[in-house]
Amino acid sequence: MKMRTWHGFGLDRFALAPLLLVGALVGNGKCAAVCRVAVDGQAGNDGISWTTPKDLHSALADTGCDELWLKQGVYRPVTTTGTPTTAERAVTFQISRDLLLYGGYAGSGTVRDPVLYPTILSGDIQGDDTDPDSNGIIETTGDIVGNNSFHVMTMGGQDGSSVTAATLLDGITITAANTLGAPVYYGGGLLCWADVPNAVCSPRLNDVDFRGNSSSQYGGGMMAWARGKDSDSSPSLTRVRFSGNYARQGGGLANMTSGANNSSNHLNRSSPSLVDVSFTGNSGSQGAGMYSQTLGDYSTASPALSRVTFSSNSTATDGESGGAMYVRASGLHAIIDPVLSEVTFSNNSAFQNGGAMYFEATNAATGYLEMRPVLYHVTFANNSAIIGGAVANDGTGGMNNFAPSFSHVIFWGNHATIADNDIDFTHVSNAFFEYTIMANGCVPTHDGHRNILCGDGNLTADPLLGPLQDNGGFTLTQAPGPGSPAIDAGDPANCSGVDQRGVARPQGPRCDIGAVEVIQGDAIFANGFEN
Repeated sequence: MKMRTWHGFGLDRFALAPLLLVGALVGNGKCAAVCRVAVDGQAGNDGISWTTPKDLHSALADTGCDELWLKQGVYRPVTTTGTPTTAERAVTFQISRDLLLYGGYAGSGTVRDPVLYPTILSGDIQGDDTDPDSNGIIETTGDIVGNNSFHVMTMGGQDGSSVTAATLLDGITITAANTLGAPVYYGGGLLCWADVPNAVCSPRLNDVDFRGNSSSQYGGGMMAWARGKDSDSSPSLTRVRFSGNYARQGGGLANMTSGANNSSNHLNRSSPSLVDVSFTGNSGSQGAGMYSQTLGDYSTASPALSRVTFSSNSTATDGESGGAMYVRASGLHAIIDPVLSEVTFSNNSAFQNGGAMYFEATNAATGYLEMRPVLYHVTFANNSAIIGGAVANDGTGGMNNFAPSFSHVIFWGNHATIADNDIDFTHVSNAFFEYTIMANGCVPTHDGHRNILCGDGNLTADPLLGPLQDNGGFTLTQAPGPGSPAIDAGDPANCSGVDQRGVARPQGPRCDIGAVEVIQGDAIFANGFEN
């Protein structure tokens, strides 16, 4: 697995030290009150120094603590020597207000490096999970033994609280949750839910790892859930990794709207933002990496993904669809318009349809539903399924409006055992392809069930993709090799921004097709350095 480069530390650590000394500014312009936290901290301590740290539960509840500095160590919501009771498993690290929470402190002065001093929130409350390297991190759900915490951390929820973008979770690993038997069996590692009318659960997560968490329904690693009328759960994730998690829907991450009594003036919203995020080795029934759903009337769930990689995620064991990502729109007047730019899907698999992505749209005969995914500079490579090796869909009922757009996308090396190595669309109102590479090309189709339009710049030649590896940037990518037809083959009138690694586009006279912009004349090695 690629080693993380810790942003903001290394040579910059000393430049940041003065900021750490004074604390971060909160919304009212005052300096945040810093409380130091340790595994062996005490509720009665003031947290002013490392000699008097608080415990995590009391620090989260103390409104006098605006910013928490967590000393390295393994934090468990509760510890038990016997078989945990249901009440003990239900104990969680609860955030019910806006605050800043930083992991990775050495426990002396302002020294912080989350790589050298890892902070781990663990649901292994008996301490009996399989952990060969004894680092406190449960790598996969197969290593969970016995009855763990239902939810390691919870934000918002039935207490009616809101958690806004003023809340930051930074430099922490969340591991070993298991919701089996929980009253709310969503969101193992982190359950972020806006559960009452007008509630919000939209925090920021930076440099957070979700590993080896399990949920019997939605969101093994994390669940963003807007359930109250006019509620919003749209967190922002930056430099986050999901690995070895499991759930029936969304092994790594799930975002969903649900609830009743909404109207055109009262929408539920769950549209998370993901930048520099990886999903690796997660499993489940639908959307082993990520699951997005509108459930209920008048709702929208439109995640935005940029510089994201899905690799080696699989629904094979549960036998359903969407090896990496499953997008489902259900209900009356629902809108789900995901946007994916600079994204790589590599070596994902589904037992049924859509090795990388699966789209499903279902609603009542009188309802209107909109599903308009936009994919721009995306690479699908070596994904597999029974039908639709890379992408598949289904849709029934009502005025379904499934209208995907594919621009500057590579499909190559994908495999289906029955039909359609790259794409299988059973119902599509208007699919558009331009500047794409597919072995069989774009074929215009108008047969009553499918309306497929082909624009300019579509190619069929082998893009000569390299292996999935570290080509620079936060996530692993597959770069076109020398002489690739993807190089300088993009739309001459529509090329700007950066590629999945953060490299500026274009590097030549025109931008490249796919998630990686080749730096011409330079060799890029596996370590990310250029010649």
